[in-house]
Amino acid sequence: MGITTEMMENLDKSYMFQKIAELPDQIREGWQIAAGADRPIDFDRIHSIVFAGMGGSAIAGDIIREFLGHALRMPFYVNREYGLPGFAGSGTLLIASSYSGNTEETLSAVGEGLQRGCDWIAVTSGGQLGETARQKERPLFVLPPGYPPRAALGYSLGVLLNLFSPLVPDLGESEIEATVNFLKDESGPWLDIGHHQNKPLALAETLSGRLPLLYTSVGPGEAVAMRWKAQINENAKAHVFVGLMPEMNHNEIMGWEQNQGNIDILKMMAPVMIRFENDHERVRLRMALTRRIIERIEVGVHEIEARGSNLLDQMLYLILFGDLVSFYMAILHGVNPTEIGNINALKKGLQSSQS
Repeated sequence: MGITTEMMENLDKSYMFQKIAELPDQIREGWQIAAGADRPIDFDRIHSIVFAGMGGSAIAGDIIREFLGHALRMPFYVNREYGLPGFAGSGTLLIASSYSGNTEETLSAVGEGLQRGCDWIAVTSGGQLGETARQKERPLFVLPPGYPPRAALGYSLGVLLNLFSPLVPDLGESEIEATVNFLKDESGPWLDIGHHQNKPLALAETLSGRLPLLYTSVGPGEAVAMRWKAQINENAKAHVFVGLMPEMNHNEIMGWEQNQGNIDILKMMAPVMIRFENDHERVRLRMALTRRIIERIEVGVHEIEARGSNLLDQMLYLILFGDLVSFYMAILHGVNPTEIGNINALKKGLQSSQS
């Protein structure tokens, strides 16, 4: 098993590899997009935040929610559905995120937000969402067009980091630049398929043809794991499952008890533990004990620990790592990482039902 430059050139017709590698620069550019606009958020006037988005347009909301943590003294809800939570209304800031601008769930949420009197802003490359924001004279942050939504994460994340920077001490342009440089330094070997320290490629080779299970802690780990899952789903066309500590120790751990009904399935699984240095000490112990239980039935467990001097760096380190794992898995699976045939077929069916 291995990857060659020829394999990448033949399969990656839409340059997903380059788009993934752009993540650090996208963050910088997204920050500048927001820097050129008036501050649209008066944090003294809002009591809750709802981030409405789907798929690749939603993950920036997960990251910001976890990054802000206790700095945000109000609920921050990532909304992945047609409607809005019951608390949304006057005093709620609705952030509508749709890269295409035409995501039907997000547009539906905006319509409901208008009825309920939510304050709202839009993050998009155009489409109906951009047009509605212009008509309603709402703050609009326009992202560069031409990307699959999942490959434009850095742009939307950079915008959000800028918008929420007043709440975070020591988060300014110099700190963003430091994060960009850190990611570029760390990812250098990951972008070279011949480098002996290409850890994403090594993990992709292990996961290819198997069923990955991502185990991590709630909070930042959950946001990272959901990004890994979505990227492997869309890029590598493969299933992935996520288990969260400590909850999975109260149920899912029993699935690792070998019996005549699951022995073949267990041998196909590839557990990966995603760790942060600030994981609760009891969670770290639970991970160690869980690994011991899994290894008793001779299933290998892989671990990756976040690197970086702060939480933002650590989350983005893991996200860029996982994005590349998904890309290399796609090449090993012999598929174009950009194409999303089933998603497009589903959308076509939804559209035909309205005609």
